[in-house]
Amino acid sequence: MGEEQYLLGQSQRTFNKYPNYKKLITSSNITLCILLCFFLVVFRNTAGFVSPVYRKNSGTSAALLLDSPSFQNGTRIPKKYGCDYCEQAASSLQGVSCRADNTFVLLVHDPDAISVTGLDFIHWFVINISCTADTLKVPENASGSPLLLPQGSIELSNSNNKTGYHAPCPPDRDHTYLFRICLVKNMSNRNDWSTLYDARDVVRRLEGSLCGFLLGIYPRASEHCKQAS
Repeated sequence: MGEEQYLLGQSQRTFNKYPNYKKLITSSNITLCILLCFFLVVFRNTAGFVSPVYRKNSGTSAALLLDSPSFQNGTRIPKKYGCDYCEQAASSLQGVSCRADNTFVLLVHDPDAISVTGLDFIHWFVINISCTADTLKVPENASGSPLLLPQGSIELSNSNNKTGYHAPCPPDRDHTYLFRICLVKNMSNRNDWSTLYDARDVVRRLEGSLCGFLLGIYPRASEHCKQAS
């Protein structure tokens, strides 16, 4: 009898002598599979701080890196960038690697506003953003300032029908705002986008584009236009 046959026979006799071994091993395998599936689901839903709700509204997966020195992904937006203060200044954005021939679209919107206004409210919408360095940067308070906005940028109307940045000002509860930067193939004409006042329509236009996302939370506004200290 060969060594392999001997070991196989010994194993079979062990299982026959201790039948609970088989049940224990089977139970362990099932438990391991359940734990593995659980961790895969948790990782899928938490990667990049993008919840299933925002994945549904994103139109594409987060592939570009977008961040802000003003706040971290998934944290509160400082009050100076909301309607609690008078500046109405947009936070700075950075981190997207780019080339000189790249063109980007920036969209800041509030999916939580749908339950209040019926719109996925557009707070800032900029097209034809070009790149003059290795990394795309949008400085603080760039809205309304051609000297601060990246070269070629065109600001379009927000959902309040005004051009430029509209500060977060949730009336009912904390809202989560989605900052989206997308790489598009060609420069756009203003008229191609000017009739869109709901971010869901913009997102549909951007389907298939390479995008990066940043989430920020702004609390329910208690006071309006208070000077920052």
